Amino acid sequence: MSDKSSNGWFALVLGMVAGLLLGSVGTWMVLSKAPPPVAQPVPRWINPPAVQITAPTPVAPPVNVDELLLAAEEAFAGEQFAEACRLAHKALKAEPTHEEAAGILRMSLMAMPTYGDAALRQKLEQKVSFDFINTPLPDAVTFLVALTGAPIMLDPELDAPKKTLVTLKMNDMKLGQALDWIATQAEAEIAHAGGILFLGSKQSASKVAQKPVAETIAIEILAQDSKAPSTGFLLHPSESGRVAAFCTDGKGHSVTLQGYAYKWMDAAPAGPDGIPDDKAPEWLLEMHKRLAKPVSFDFVETSLADAVQFLQQTSNATIILQDQVRVPDSTLMVKDTPLGRVLGWLNLAADVKCVVSNGAIVIGKREAIEQSKGDVFEVIPVEIDVVGRQTASGFLYRNPTKGVFHVIAADAEGNEVRFTGYERGRANTHEPEPEEAEPEEAEEKE
Repeated sequence: MSDKSSNGWFALVLGMVAGLLLGSVGTWMVLSKAPPPVAQPVPRWINPPAVQITAPTPVAPPVNVDELLLAAEEAFAGEQFAEACRLAHKALKAEPTHEEAAGILRMSLMAMPTYGDAALRQKLEQKVSFDFINTPLPDAVTFLVALTGAPIMLDPELDAPKKTLVTLKMNDMKLGQALDWIATQAEAEIAHAGGILFLGSKQSASKVAQKPVAETIAIEILAQDSKAPSTGFLLHPSESGRVAAFCTDGKGHSVTLQGYAYKWMDAAPAGPDGIPDDKAPEWLLEMHKRLAKPVSFDFVETSLADAVQFLQQTSNATIILQDQVRVPDSTLMVKDTPLGRVLGWLNLAADVKCVVSNGAIVIGKREAIEQSKGDVFEVIPVEIDVVGRQTASGFLYRNPTKGVFHVIAADAEGNEVRFTGYERGRANTHEPEPEEAEPEEAEEKE
């Protein structure tokens, strides 16, 4: 190849390289003078705003009253009285004027065992052995009380109990059967009254036996550790007889109460509206400790004054026996029984009423007690069943002038149950209303 050809190729390559360099510099100069890129908006779907989602309010299923009543009847037939109360009460909440639901609730409350009945039945099943030969009746009864712990009261009007002699020999016989034989020899009868056995004449035993329930009372209670009240019904005894209550709160938790009232005081108005907020007075809390204290004694034809003096010394409680009280001497044997129950038994067969008022126990005539002023509380022994807890025993303190009551009880482990309640009014009266004469009959009489 000639020198001219080599120089031509060299020049061509050199020109191409120079062109590339000049193009790159020009491009850089143009780009350096261009405006900055405009920021593009971020699409909304990349980072959407937070959305508040509200869950729909649950709608309670409709209540089928017929199904509830059918289940309540089955529970009643199976002697599941608390469950029957719960179902009937739920039906009443759906239809407050449903007569059949009210009737099932009332019957279920009446069928519940009264306070002390279960323990008394166990004592009556105990086997006893004895050999009484011309033994005075009080001595025979005292022996059986010491042997079994069953509380027994002899009728003050029983003709000369000390002169009634018992001649009877028993081996491994149930206490209930043995007492029936003793009553036969004494020409007496036995009645059960709120956890105690009353041995007396046929007329006296019929008075002591449980009276029919007159009506139910709508109540509202508030437990000590709860903010939501429970509503339900309380049986209202006529003069003496069973007391029972059943309440449920909005969460379905139930409270069942059974008791026995001696000479229930009437004329209690409906309590104030709203959640019960009355607290038990301090003196009542202290009094409860004394009333819950167990006592044991054998009163044989003992005057009420002597009995009161003994109980006052034993319990350190202040007991006031009003001057106008005049009752026959009593024969009563008890063992390890709370003082509050004993006070009811002391006036069981007498025309007196026992209450607590302003830090003292007061025993007087019912008419005088009902006219008393201040905080006067009846003392009603009760047993309470609260869901998730053991059965608790204690007392219901009822103020008849305010329509308010306080319940204080404790279970076997000492756990306390306490609540306040209001009587809201009467309902479901058993007494028939007076019939009005028809217009046609009235015209005929005229």
